[in-house]
Amino acid sequence: MPSHTIVPGVDCIIKIGGAAITKKDQFETLNGAVLENVANQVRQMYADGIRLIIVHGAGSFGHFQAAEHGICSGGFPTASHSATLKGFAKTRLSVTKLNHLVVSVLVKYGIPAVGVSPLGSWTTENKKIVTDGCSHIAALLSHGYVPVIHGDAVIDTALKCTILGGDPIVTRLCQYFRPRIGAVFMTNVLGIYDKPPGTAVGNISTDYYGPDTSEPKLLREIIVDDSSRTWTAAYLMNRREIDSIETSALEHDSSGGINAKVAEAVDMVMEGTRVRVVKAVLQFSSVICWFMLRKPSGLDLLAVSPFQWIACLGLGVAGQSLNAGIFNAIGHAGVYYGFKLGHKIPWVNGFPFNVVSHPQYVGAVLSVWAGAALVWSQAPQGLGLLALYWTGLYVVTGCMESCS
Repeated sequence: MPSHTIVPGVDCIIKIGGAAITKKDQFETLNGAVLENVANQVRQMYADGIRLIIVHGAGSFGHFQAAEHGICSGGFPTASHSATLKGFAKTRLSVTKLNHLVVSVLVKYGIPAVGVSPLGSWTTENKKIVTDGCSHIAALLSHGYVPVIHGDAVIDTALKCTILGGDPIVTRLCQYFRPRIGAVFMTNVLGIYDKPPGTAVGNISTDYYGPDTSEPKLLREIIVDDSSRTWTAAYLMNRREIDSIETSALEHDSSGGINAKVAEAVDMVMEGTRVRVVKAVLQFSSVICWFMLRKPSGLDLLAVSPFQWIACLGLGVAGQSLNAGIFNAIGHAGVYYGFKLGHKIPWVNGFPFNVVSHPQYVGAVLSVWAGAALVWSQAPQGLGLLALYWTGLYVVTGCMESCS
């Protein structure tokens, strides 16, 4: 980057995982509900003056075509040049189709989003970025637009072509723009686990804390060593640390799976960027992103009043007791994290089913308000509206289940 170049200020770079906004195991299938939820969160951030760059993965768009024609490695050795060219074109047609869908939803929510394709300005050599389009993105930002970049098929000077995933794009953007708040990765699961949490999208957020210790466990944080670039991770539920995780990737995934994502996140941290991973559809991720983006300095616990602590603990204990009652009764932990529209809970005699109607939703609402009570005095304007949004959403969902 030339020394005279003026780089527009960027607050946050958001990476929307392809597995979150598409059904990754179903060919070119959009997950519209999640995309709408993400767009609503982005609208709140944009309305508050948060300067954003959005990057999204391909999910079920492009990966199938890329895998079929070996585009990630420049085409199959036995394939004709013509076949590789056609595969490259089919891959790009698919990923740009998804970019158009994402941008369309963002524009519908009042965001001046413009799609940006890496092909033409981003090139690689043996899959490593050698030229980028950051100056083009900077020009869009300086005119008030929200750039929306996607993973793409690009020209590789050594391999002739390859796949440039969204994660290395985010890394390069962080190096160029130095986002004030950091990078937020919105995924289809609650975060990073010590082993693959499952392949069935419908069950992706259930049964993590069952009695079987071999089940996937959520990691609280990943700590990077500055000198060796190695990392260790700590569990969410205890302080025990590990230095490796089991990983997997779908057969058609051309982006490298979670291994590549962790490696890119380590590079971002080494460059001084704070990285957070949240679930795109989760109500708590909305609250977390909302508070983090508006008050990056965090919460001053010493400034929390006794009344706030009492309200937080009271609501939190009440909410989590409902969730714990459900878990103990049916062994289903998914109700800890958001709603499952149309989810049928079997008849159970005992607390909380014979005390509270729709206890899974009441527990979630009480937990949201517990968090709101804790940060209320330090939160910027709008926290009450956000909590009311989730309350209304759960009320409507409960009514829909009652009528089904």
